[in-house]
Amino acid sequence: MPTKTTSVFQDAWSGWSSFVREVTSGVFFGAPPAPRLKKTAKRPTKDPLKETRTKLHRPLPKRTKAETKAEKTLMKREVPEDVPKLQVDPPKPFKLDAEFLETPAERAKRITKKQMKKRTYDLLNPPQVTRARRHLLFMNPGTARIEEAHKAFLQDEGLPKWALPFEKHFTFDDNWLYFQDLPMAHDQDKRDAVKKLYFDPKEGSTIQPITDKLRLDWANVSKRNVTSILRSFEVYQLNFGRRHPPKVLSRMSMKQPGVILADMFFPSKNLGWRKIGGVLTMMDAWSRYVQCYAVERKTKALVKLGMERFMRDFTSLGHLPKVLLSDKGTDLAPAAEVMEAYRRKPGKLVLHSTTGKPVMLVESTQAQIQRRMQVFRTAGLTDDPSEILADICTSINNQKRPDRGNLTPLQLLKLNKEERGHINAMYRDRTHIPEVKGLRELRRGHHVRLLLMTFKEQVQNKTKGFAPKWSRDIFTVRKKQSLQGNPDHYRYFLHREKESYFRHELLWVPKNVDTEIVDGYVVHQEQLIAEDFSDYDPEEDS
Repeated sequence: MPTKTTSVFQDAWSGWSSFVREVTSGVFFGAPPAPRLKKTAKRPTKDPLKETRTKLHRPLPKRTKAETKAEKTLMKREVPEDVPKLQVDPPKPFKLDAEFLETPAERAKRITKKQMKKRTYDLLNPPQVTRARRHLLFMNPGTARIEEAHKAFLQDEGLPKWALPFEKHFTFDDNWLYFQDLPMAHDQDKRDAVKKLYFDPKEGSTIQPITDKLRLDWANVSKRNVTSILRSFEVYQLNFGRRHPPKVLSRMSMKQPGVILADMFFPSKNLGWRKIGGVLTMMDAWSRYVQCYAVERKTKALVKLGMERFMRDFTSLGHLPKVLLSDKGTDLAPAAEVMEAYRRKPGKLVLHSTTGKPVMLVESTQAQIQRRMQVFRTAGLTDDPSEILADICTSINNQKRPDRGNLTPLQLLKLNKEERGHINAMYRDRTHIPEVKGLRELRRGHHVRLLLMTFKEQVQNKTKGFAPKWSRDIFTVRKKQSLQGNPDHYRYFLHREKESYFRHELLWVPKNVDTEIVDGYVVHQEQLIAEDFSDYDPEEDS
């Protein structure tokens, strides 16, 4: 077989190809691919599903209680006798002398003495009523029940059901039924006894002293009885104490711009300010946008010019004034004329505080402005308010308000309706009126007396001494209307009255008023310190 001649290059290439073929294990140079391994099939579960699996259980034999007890006894581990016991006491956490330790007998004696200690009463306090008497006062039997029990004792019949728990405490005679040796008072007896003490100047005139006094003489006079009887007296009603009104003067809640507040303050010349007619302050209640104008003289024309200037500045920010609030000062009289230019519908545009009290929101803003003004006067920089008022107001209008989204008054006035609603929803309403506690609920048909004091007199408490507090006329509640934002508070409308009233301005009185007055207890003994000039001797003074 003839041999094939090859060159050196061919031999080298053939050797290199064989080497590569061996290294790659047949992957390159046309070698067949390696066979793939077969995946083993998933092994099926031996146990069937719970739903289909049925399992048989052999029932356990029933054992008696004796067998169970015997088995537990056998399972108990007994301590062998040969185990040695500890001969040394365990160490004590604290080393205390025996004299400082309380023995069990001493402890028992101390606890018993504390439990058996009797409550002491001084001579000024009434003795404590018994448990049975407290029960009787709680039941408060009326005249009919007392007479029923008294008749049962006199005729030796069975006691009524209410008296059975107190049978051993009752005694009787022909006229009275006694409870623990004290007579049982009828309703009229209670009224006569309370009235006698009330119109006696030597006795008490309030609920607790009268109650303490009558409990010494009668068995069934409770504090509730005395209260209801006193409240039925006309004289007691006319002198009844009043409740102070809730403090709501400084609480305002506005939802949008347009409510304008106005007031004036007057820098004093005695304190170093240059004499001017005053300073007019006007502001928007919702945004707290404020402007102040110094007027040369307090005249109607100059104040009107200041108000008109503020209205132009305010409307230029995209809002119209809706209403103006102020006190009853005559210096703000031009407000009605200025607001007429912005009337959109019939109604009152200028509102004054009914009590003549200043609007607290503008008052607090003026106090802030005055504190800032005082810095420059104290430093000797200026004594003319007109030179610094505009800059101070600019500072306030660019000051962030934490209770309004941390926005300035100028930024608040640029918000649209939706954005204002979002700001209002972020903060709670601060116009909630605090409740005046201790007042009885009034309903339609109840009888009341009116408080004879204006709101200003109620707040400042100017009427003292012997001024009458409540009206002699009695009125009937016709209607009550809940307050906006305060559904738990009402204004009450009365028959024959056009005005409405708050709850603290009305005194509830019972339907039947006792107008009878008891006389005979006033001795008319004069206790007067005066000089008797009939025996006066001028030489004695000399």
